[in-house]
Amino acid sequence: MFGGVCGGLGRYWNVDPVVLRVVFGVSLLLGGFGLFAYLAMWWIVPDDSAPDTAKVNPSWLMVGLGAIAAVIAGLIGLGLLFSDGGSGILLGGLIAGLVVWIVLSQRTTGQTAAQVPPEPGYAYGGTTGYPPAAAPPPPPAPPRDRSYLGLIGLCAAIAATGFAMLVSGDPVTVLAAGLLALGATLVVGAFRGRARWLLVFAVPLLMLLAAVGQVQRLDINAGDVTWTPTSAENSYSLTAGALDVDFSQWQGQPGLSDSVSIDAGLAEVRIAAPRNWDLVLVTDFGAGELQIDDKTDVRPSPNGTNRTLVPASSGRADGTLRMNVSLRAGAVIVQTGAPAAGTAPAVIETPEPATTKDTKPASPKKEKAA
Repeated sequence: MFGGVCGGLGRYWNVDPVVLRVVFGVSLLLGGFGLFAYLAMWWIVPDDSAPDTAKVNPSWLMVGLGAIAAVIAGLIGLGLLFSDGGSGILLGGLIAGLVVWIVLSQRTTGQTAAQVPPEPGYAYGGTTGYPPAAAPPPPPAPPRDRSYLGLIGLCAAIAATGFAMLVSGDPVTVLAAGLLALGATLVVGAFRGRARWLLVFAVPLLMLLAAVGQVQRLDINAGDVTWTPTSAENSYSLTAGALDVDFSQWQGQPGLSDSVSIDAGLAEVRIAAPRNWDLVLVTDFGAGELQIDDKTDVRPSPNGTNRTLVPASSGRADGTLRMNVSLRAGAVIVQTGAPAAGTAPAVIETPEPATTKDTKPASPKKEKAA
């Protein structure tokens, strides 16, 4: 439908283009293998407007782009085939199933062509002198039987999506359930019934599923987020947005071995520094600034890393925490004087050692007789 690749391959191999579109659609989910393979064939293979003798696209620019896309598709395919996950098995199954389909289609075409009787010649063995016979008008096309396959497939996709929403909250699982029902219906429609109009729903759903899957794979998150780090959960990443760091859930007091790491893209990191802690900020900026109590405190170094000490505002530090903040662009804002965090260290009172004093023995008292 985009570039005519599946239609051209289907006509060349005598395969229903719907089957090829389903194969390419599924392969889009395998790390983008199907996308680059489709682009390679789109840009390299000549279209109907090219001369019959052309083996590749007359435009060398398109051929170069197609070669790059083919190399990328090959690298992705090799990585999937030799990976430990199930993507390699799925890709191998798709390729094997497509090859078997093409071989069976070619065999069926050859048998059908052999059974066609030869065209009869002229009567009485004549070869010339006869006017050409007028071709009879083609018979009217028989009315097409009504097919409910598409409606059944659409209902099945809606039911599969609803069931996936009940058993799983993962958006990839929900979208994949509906797409699986649509894809199965299209494959069945290649043999019996008609359901090509389901592509109107399947193609946008496939593109949405591919986008959501890539977002989850890259761990992209954005928005206004509040993070409460602990000694066990001490790292956080944010793609874009604002991050408020609150230490109210920290247990105990941080020591020399405790640290917190923040990796952000385009963001504003706001840190509420507890009044009973010393914070050692190690910031790595691509383009940004450090603000402490509304005062800009940027001290660039040759490698772009700053080390700043934010002392406890109470004047007495119960602990010291190291914070590593990596920021592509944005600002790190520190506000001191936040409520004390962590449990106060226990104060153990040690008894003073007993001192030996020279004391005179008490003289016995005499009791008076009544």
